Amino acid sequence: MKKLYSAWLDKIKSSQTNKQKTKSVKENSRELKLEIMQENKIAYLKLPSFSQDRVKKDKKELFNFYKKIKDYSFLIIDLRGNSGGSDFYWMENIVGPLTNETIKFKRYSTYKGGKYSMPFIKARVDQLFSISKLPKKPSYPPEVKKSFKYFSQEIVKIEPKNLANYNGKIYVLTDEDNFSAAESFAMFCKSTNWAALVGEKTGGDGVGFDPIFYMLPNSGLLIRFPIAMGLNSDGSANYEKCTVPDIKTGQPLKKVLELTNNN
Repeated sequence: MKKLYSAWLDKIKSSQTNKQKTKSVKENSRELKLEIMQENKIAYLKLPSFSQDRVKKDKKELFNFYKKIKDYSFLIIDLRGNSGGSDFYWMENIVGPLTNETIKFKRYSTYKGGKYSMPFIKARVDQLFSISKLPKKPSYPPEVKKSFKYFSQEIVKIEPKNLANYNGKIYVLTDEDNFSAAESFAMFCKSTNWAALVGEKTGGDGVGFDPIFYMLPNSGLLIRFPIAMGLNSDGSANYEKCTVPDIKTGQPLKKVLELTNNN
């Protein structure tokens, strides 16, 4: 049996290694963009990635930029093309430094609770609740109450680190390439009204945790599948409905500049 699937495992490992190398080269070539679009009024920040290894790397440059624009009326955060990384990036490098009060928000995930998946769920989730106790929301998918047994609640708390005492209006530009932590940031902005979202619907998958692996018994092939369905603040499935911006447009930067110039 080992001979049967060892070749496939080698191919998968090789493919993953090559993808990581490609991603690393691509990641290193995508740098922050910090610009002044209109002196004393509009600042622009392009965030190409929320990669964990960029948290410390970008922090000093970002903090210095925030101090420079502390009296600006508008900050545009361009999230387009950002496929995610770590939530720690946006909590530590964006929201914390630009807020002056503690922010708390809740994220819910639901689980079918199958025999194979339960050990993985229990290893990642501190407490599970019966699906019957899920708080009422207007947009739950019909399968939530029919096919899912449990849900978990995560209370995220972000402490203020408002070094620049920034009080201006913040716009976040989104597109369909926003996944993972980038999607999580978009969800946060919309559910808390921390910033106005402008652009296209995101790509989703911002709640829950990494998919798990299962090896098919005969072929030895590995399949990877999610075991959690993350929910938006209205109860809809995040991966299905994603995050819809406050202002939908295919030209978000142009739209925001129109809005800011009218103020």
